[in-house]
Amino acid sequence: MSPARRVEVVLADDPAGPRAKRWAVAADGAALTDPPNPAGARLLARFDPYLQTWDRELVGTWRPRASGRRLRLATVSWTGEDLSQDAAVVEQAEALAGTRGQELAGFV
Repeated sequence: MSPARRVEVVLADDPAGPRAKRWAVAADGAALTDPPNPAGARLLARFDPYLQTWDRELVGTWRPRASGRRLRLATVSWTGEDLSQDAAVVEQAEALAGTRGQELAGFV
């Protein structure tokens, strides 16, 4: 990346410490130092121990249960809420099923 297109970014909670040098594309620098606060639900990717987040808070776990072209998700809520009834979680589950070439068949 050419020096004209990059900026040095200092992250407040960088595990390598405040003296670590990090670089980003200039257009992305502000988003890294002052990230937007995402709203809604996210099913974090496989191998990120299947965590669910809601507005940046970890709220539970999920596991896929596939049978042919049908996908069901087993969820465990840490908040006591029924995550399968949340429209944002259902939307994320449908997106996951689509990326796997499957149809969401509900929750376990």
